[in-house]
Formats: sequence, structure tokens, C-alpha cells
Amino acid sequence: MQDVGPSPDWVRLREVLAADAEPELVPALVLVDQPVLGEYGQRGGLFGLLEAGAAAQSVCLRMAQQRLGGYLIGGAADADVLALLGLRGRPVRLAAVVAGGRTFTRR
Repeated sequence: MQDVGPSPDWVRLREVLAADAEPELVPALVLVDQPVLGEYGQRGGLFGLLEAGAAAQSVCLRMAQQRLGGYLIGGAADADVLALLGLRGRPVRLAAVVAGGRTFTRR
């Protein structure tokens, strides 16, 4: 993982996520495919998605272990999230975003 810039404006992020409150945690997994595609061809893009999926799963499992709620954000928000991160127009793609962090109790 690598920081790519400052955190986006929470109010705008909340709008993009259609959330009722600001999430406490929003890791965004961004892929730079070109180096991997150059070495492995189209399979390289799949490798990145597999790694991002495993990382997102690890985040979700840890949140569940700590009784924190969260959800994966689907592809419909990709362009907006990349813009909030200042990455619009860059040769990257959004692999996964997890929003959450609020404590929950089971009933």
C-alpha cells in the first residue's frame, strides 16, 4: 500500500458512497496495471484484481473481528472515487473500496 495524496473531503465522499454518515475507514485499492501487463499480458490484470480482492477480504475480516460494520463499494462509484483521490485521467483503475468502521451489535 502507498499513500497517493490527502484524504478526500468527507462530505463529498459521503455523497459518492450514498452513506448516512462519514465512514471512519475507507481504504481504496488502486491498481497500476501497465508494469504487470507488460510482463504477463492480460493475465497481469487478473493478478492485480486477485491481490486486491484478497486485501479487501483481509480488511473486511479484521473489521468483522473487531465488530465494525462495513461494505464493499461497487464499480458504479469508480470514476467519482478516483476523482476524489486526484487520480482521474491517470493510468490506474480502482480495484476495490471498503467503507466502514462503525461498531455494530448483533441481535
